[in-house]
Amino acid sequence: MANGSINESRNSLVIDQKNLEKTLLIEIAERIGKGVKVRTQKDRNTVRMWIGNKKLIKDLKKWGVSERKAKTLSFDRVIKGVPKDLWSHFLRGYLDGDGHIRVVFRDGSFQRAEVTFVSSSKRALENAMFMLSELGLPEGALNYYENRKIGYLRYTKGRDSEKLLGILYKDVDPFLTRRANILKALAVVSNLKESIGNAIRRRLAEYEFTIPESILEDPFLAYQWYDLMRDARDLYIKSVQTGVPKEDARFILPQAVRTKIVVTMNLREFKHFLGLRACERAQWEIREIAWKMLEEIAKNEELRPVIEWAKLGPRCIQIGYCPEGELMPPGCWRRTRKKWKKLVKGR
Repeated sequence: MANGSINESRNSLVIDQKNLEKTLLIEIAERIGKGVKVRTQKDRNTVRMWIGNKKLIKDLKKWGVSERKAKTLSFDRVIKGVPKDLWSHFLRGYLDGDGHIRVVFRDGSFQRAEVTFVSSSKRALENAMFMLSELGLPEGALNYYENRKIGYLRYTKGRDSEKLLGILYKDVDPFLTRRANILKALAVVSNLKESIGNAIRRRLAEYEFTIPESILEDPFLAYQWYDLMRDARDLYIKSVQTGVPKEDARFILPQAVRTKIVVTMNLREFKHFLGLRACERAQWEIREIAWKMLEEIAKNEELRPVIEWAKLGPRCIQIGYCPEGELMPPGCWRRTRKKWKKLVKGR
């Protein structure tokens, strides 16, 4: 609603916003499905999304979206017809379209957050303030300038703005919100980092990609990795659809793509492999595989005794001490022995 209007002649919704993140519009388009197009108009630095879904258009009209919504926009129908537990999602969407978050740091330390809703409709801002007050927030500062037909609803007091961000970003879908805003809200809403990481991990798993935990520690970087992997996947699919052999199209896929490998080892080679790759200093992916292989053996009651008899495990288990010396991670020897003994006992 904040940046969309109904085109009555074409019975379609057009979302037109300069500098709006194209990734957000693409995500919305994919969720809606058929009848949606996203285009970039480079000459206007504008991203547009056309939605020709008649049922959706009908529902949007029902909730107050019109052809000249800038002058008539209000949330009266939303207030009356939408359950209150969904208001935070609605208001966050409006903030993404017509608003901004400002986060102030001093000497690297967080000082305060400021949240501003913008609209040419005074009624819409009054509705937004009412909805937020119903959600437990004190009234914000509403300033409307009749001569310029523009208004601002601001929450600038530290505790109020922080509480507002906590309300708006509770249970947020990290793919259905403006990244510039959610990344600023990170300074206030502590669980957002985990929410973003979990969402990106799940989505990439659907794509058969793996992303290292070290990347997910930085949400800014994690979003960039996600975009790159998604684009690579899309280009792979497009290439295959145009007739490129799969083995050639695969060249565009990143190293993160999951691969199935069948390996055969005798007991001596398997012990050597575990000695190197089950160690905590081994790369995390191959280390996980090594321990999963041991776990599979431990599940078999007939084979489980072989683990202790052959001392199957990292080198410290095989020789009785850590050969890494000063390079040994702190507490590694104790953790490894405890984990290994659990496998031996079938726990």
